[in-house]
Amino acid sequence: MAGVYEFSPSFQEKILSMIWREPTFYTIYKECVKPQYFESDVHIDLARVFNDYYEKYEAQPSPEVIQEEVRKLTAHSKVKKEKEKDYLECVDRLMNMDLADRAYVQDSAIAFGKKQALTEAILKSVDDLQKAKDFSIIEKRIKEANQVGENIGDLGTDYFATIEKRMPEYDVRDAEKIKTGIDVLDKVMAGGLGRGELGIVIAPPGTGKTLSLINIGASGVLQGKNVAHFSLEMSETRVTQRYDSTFTNKDFGFIKDNQESVAKALNMLKRARKGTLKIKSFPTRTCTLDMMKSYLTKLKLADGFVPDIIIIDYIDLMRPTSTYKERRTELEILYEEVRGMAQEFDAATWSASQTNRGALEKKVVTIADLAESFGKAATSDFMIAISQTKEEKKNNELRYYVAKSRNGESDFTVHCDVYYDKMRVRSNAERQLAFELAEDDEDESSDNKKRGKRMEREIKARKESEGNVMKDVMNIMNKKESS
Repeated sequence: MAGVYEFSPSFQEKILSMIWREPTFYTIYKECVKPQYFESDVHIDLARVFNDYYEKYEAQPSPEVIQEEVRKLTAHSKVKKEKEKDYLECVDRLMNMDLADRAYVQDSAIAFGKKQALTEAILKSVDDLQKAKDFSIIEKRIKEANQVGENIGDLGTDYFATIEKRMPEYDVRDAEKIKTGIDVLDKVMAGGLGRGELGIVIAPPGTGKTLSLINIGASGVLQGKNVAHFSLEMSETRVTQRYDSTFTNKDFGFIKDNQESVAKALNMLKRARKGTLKIKSFPTRTCTLDMMKSYLTKLKLADGFVPDIIIIDYIDLMRPTSTYKERRTELEILYEEVRGMAQEFDAATWSASQTNRGALEKKVVTIADLAESFGKAATSDFMIAISQTKEEKKNNELRYYVAKSRNGESDFTVHCDVYYDKMRVRSNAERQLAFELAEDDEDESSDNKKRGKRMEREIKARKESEGNVMKDVMNIMNKKESS
C-alpha cells in the first residue's frame, strides 16, 4: 500500500519503540515516522499518542502515561475496547524491546520517510506543472522533501554557555598530539600531529617520503598507538620488510642472513609493545576513500582495532570517487576527503606528495614546489618538505623544512641523519644547534636570540634516546652482528 511502511509488523514495532524510548530520534526524524506510515491500527494509535505527548510536553511519556492514554482511547470506542489487551501487550513489548540494532532501524525509517516525502512532493507538483504556476513553489517543495531525514541534532557550541566547560580543554590540548619520533620536529610541532589533523611530507623522488612515513608509523607503535598503513604503490611484503629494518636498525641483507635472531628481536618487541600495526596494500589508482573507510570498519568489527594514526602512501595515488576535467580539482577534493576521514576516525593522518622537477635542483624545498595542485597545502594542517643537496645525501643527511603549521611554528628547519638502507631517520642535535646559533648570529632580533637559547638548552650535548625495549632489540642485533 502506497504511503505505508513495507516492513514486517515486528520491525514496525522496533520503529515505534524508538519513537517512544529515544526522544532525540523522534525530535530529529519525526517527518520519517508519521503515524499514518504504520500498518496496524494499534501501531497507528500508539504513534499518535507518542506524537501528541511530545508536541505538547516536549518530554518522553512514562509507561504510566501511555497506559492511561490507552485506557482513555478504549473507553469511548467499542471496537477499540475489544483491542485493549492488544494495546497493552504492545506497550509492554515496546518497553522491553532490544534496540541494539537501532542504527539499522533508524536508517531504514529515514530511507522510507525520505522516499515518501519526495513522492508526495512530486505528486503535488504535477498539478502545478500542468497549470504552469509559479515554478519556484515546486522547487521549494522538492528542496524541503530532500531535507527530510537530515540530521540536525548537532546544533554546534554555544560559546558563552560553555565557558567553564571549555577551560579544562586547555590542559589536555597537548595530550591529543601524537609524536613523529623525530625529536626536534616534535618540539616544533608542540608535541606532534593532532588527532583529526592531516600532515603531508613533500619531497622530490627518492629523498625519503616513504621512509619518513614508515618512521612515523614505527614511532606510533612504540608509543602504544594503533597504526593503519595504506600503501598504494608497494606490496604489503615490501612495506613489512621496511618496518623490519626500521625496528631492528638493520638492512635487508643482514635480516636475510640472520632471520632467526631478527625474528627473536621482533618477537620481543611484539610482547612488549602496546600498539598494533595493520598494513594494507591496494593497486595504484584503484583505492577510493570509501574502500579505506570500509577496511577500517571491518578491522573494528573483527579485531576491535581503532586507528590512532592513519598513514597513506600516498593520497595522489588514490582513485577519486568522481572524475573531473582537471587533475588538480581531483587532488584537492581527495585531500579534503582524507582530512574528513581523519576527523571522522579521530586519527592523526599522514601522507606524502611529490614535488615538481624543479625541486631537485633546490637547496630548500617549499610549498611552492608542490606538483599539480597547490590546494593540497590549503587543506593540510602540517607540511614538511624534505630538502637535500647531493653532498648531504652522500653524507646521509637531510633537512625537514616546516613549510606549514596550522597550530605551531613554521619556516623552521630540522636537521636529521638518514639511513636509507635501514629505513631510519633521526634528528641530529649537534647540527641542529650549530644551525640555530648561526641563524642567531645573522639575525639579532630578540625573538631569534630567545629561540636559539631555548634550542641550546633543549638539545645541547644530547642524542635522541631509544626506549628500553628498542635498546634490547638493538642489543640482540649488535651481538649477532659482532659474532
